[in-house]
Amino acid sequence: MTLLLSYLKHTQKHSLTNITKISFHSQDTYLILDEVTIKNLELLSSTYEGSEKYSLLNILDTTQTAGGSRLLRYLITNPIKDQSQLERRLNTIENYYGKEQESKNIHQLLSNVRDIPKLVSTILYKKLLPSTFIKFRATLRIFFENKFLLDELKYL
Repeated sequence: MTLLLSYLKHTQKHSLTNITKISFHSQDTYLILDEVTIKNLELLSSTYEGSEKYSLLNILDTTQTAGGSRLLRYLITNPIKDQSQLERRLNTIENYYGKEQESKNIHQLLSNVRDIPKLVSTILYKKLLPSTFIKFRATLRIFFENKFLLDELKYL
């Protein structure tokens, strides 16, 4: 790990203040999928036409944010093995299944959320534009005003 951090410090033009925590995944928690398995299962891309069009990710991805899309990609390629976590996710999904109006509200709400990691990196790398702060403020306002709703979705 030290070697990796040294390499990053040497090759990056800016400080590494955006790296605040490094975590390791236990093999007991997640199923480890190699690249061949991911390709053969067509999780991220399809062998048909060699595109993402017919992949599992493309079929499932109705996310409204870049962060949601990244999270879905991660969840597909790192499936959990823990029964209690699986049950929590399923319970959350069941809670919203068939509730069309709530789903529409969530989609509408999230469609206004900007890509927070991108905004933060823009700020950290001193590309400070007023529009960046306006987008960041608007996104934070959405989170704070709808915290109760978003708390219910944290197990997905």
